[in-house]
Amino acid sequence: MNIPPLRLPTLCNETIVQAPSTRRAKVSLFLKKIWNVVKEIFKVSLGVFLFAINPTLFAVGTICGVIWDRKVQEVVEKIKLIVKKLPWQALALIGLAAFFALPVVIGAGSLLGGAYLGSNMSVWAQDKDKNSPSHFAAPAA
Repeated sequence: MNIPPLRLPTLCNETIVQAPSTRRAKVSLFLKKIWNVVKEIFKVSLGVFLFAINPTLFAVGTICGVIWDRKVQEVVEKIKLIVKKLPWQALALIGLAAFFALPVVIGAGSLLGGAYLGSNMSVWAQDKDKNSPSHFAAPAA
């Protein structure tokens, strides 16, 4: 018997998930969902920590992220690419910078964390606005 694909809401970007037919596939899907939840909890905890360390820079970063949302997303993608392609070099650079200039690294982290949050909030609002009717649309002539 052929089982058709099911539409299951997940925390990842996948909207169509093939129904797991084996125990291994079910466990894998379950662990993937748990991992996505753990990542979100880590992101929220990191954001709260960065805000608690330096609320002023975090707030300025959030405002900058809202204003320059596309540029912040580009920078985030570049940083992810560098860390993915050069993991040891990036780890060494971050480690040395944190060792020799911890206050600066924490301040920069607060600013960048706030910018990332502001950028994501802007993107989420734009996506939500595309899915709902516009309240500020000009009346038809």
